[in-house]
Amino acid sequence: MIRMSSSSNPTDRSSVLRIQPSGRYASRERFDVAVMKETLLLIELETQGFCVDLRVVSQLILSDLGATLQVLRLAGREYGGAEGRPVRVEDCIADLGIQACIDAMSAHLMPHDRRSPTVTELWRHSSEIAGHSRRLAEQTTDVDPDEAYLVGLCHSIGSLPSVVGVDGATYREFDLVGTGLELAREWWLPRCIVAYFSDLDERVGSSAWVGIVQAAHRCAGEPAGECVSRRDLQPQLMWAV
Repeated sequence: MIRMSSSSNPTDRSSVLRIQPSGRYASRERFDVAVMKETLLLIELETQGFCVDLRVVSQLILSDLGATLQVLRLAGREYGGAEGRPVRVEDCIADLGIQACIDAMSAHLMPHDRRSPTVTELWRHSSEIAGHSRRLAEQTTDVDPDEAYLVGLCHSIGSLPSVVGVDGATYREFDLVGTGLELAREWWLPRCIVAYFSDLDERVGSSAWVGIVQAAHRCAGEPAGECVSRRDLQPQLMWAV
């Protein structure tokens, strides 16, 4: 449980939200990943009381690809690659503050009546693979289940630019693995996510992360190459799932 501050003064909120992007990747930093409106509403309901159940709020965030990315990106902008930086969603909330996380998630909402089928499918697919990845990791001592969930949830981020649209940014159009690796590094996502895309990029087929995601797709009943993040790819990348 975490206590909610009674202060409503905007100056009390984390200054990280006021950092202005600059330099080469400014347009990508303005790339706000959409958060499902119902996710934010449920989180706001959970935070109405004097105390907040951190586990419940974290689970709500982790059920939504956009919400998870916004919180992890917030931590990345604050800490970069510093040792000891928060990488779990629970730790991000506890360290950065619940209001700062809510503000980050509120940056770009996706109303239900305007949701495209492609976005809906990507969010659904990501959550499904994340769930299978966690369950598979729980059956072994080699992989942390929480990290496996994050890798499964974020395994399709290479397709985000084409799905949600990015003004002024250039990405490798058909190299979704390379794009995923670029985003994971630029957003300072947890090392497990960067490692997954690095292994894919270097064709390390025996990687634990690659193996987990491959197995998760099999659990979901998806044949090789049918992952939403791999459709329309050049043939040489189809081995990835």
